[in-house]
Amino acid sequence: VKGSVRLGEILMLRETEREAKKIK
Repeated sequence: VKGSVRLGEILMLRETEREAKKIK
């Protein structure tokens, strides 16, 4: 399902943003 894949991508992006904020 493309919808679930998009959700996964969004979650991954959110995680990456959190990590970047933690590093900063």
